[in-house]
Amino acid sequence: MKTQYLTKQQLANRLSVTPRTVDNWSRSGFLPPPVKLGVEMQSRVRWTSEAIEGFEQRLRGKTAA
Repeated sequence: MKTQYLTKQQLANRLSVTPRTVDNWSRSGFLPPPVKLGVEMQSRVRWTSEAIEGFEQRLRGKTAA
C-alpha cells in the first residue's frame, strides 16, 4: 500500500481547523510529527494519513491498533 501524504491545508480541512491551528498543534507536539520531503531548504512538510488516522482514534478515546 502506498503511503498518502497530507498537506497542511488538507490536514486543516480534515480536522475542521485553520492552517494556523495545524502549525500551533504541530509546534506544541499535539499532532503527530510531520515528515519533510525534499531538499532541506525547500522541504515540504507533510503528515502521513496513517499517523493522522491514529491521532483521530486517540481523540475519540480509542487506542490505535
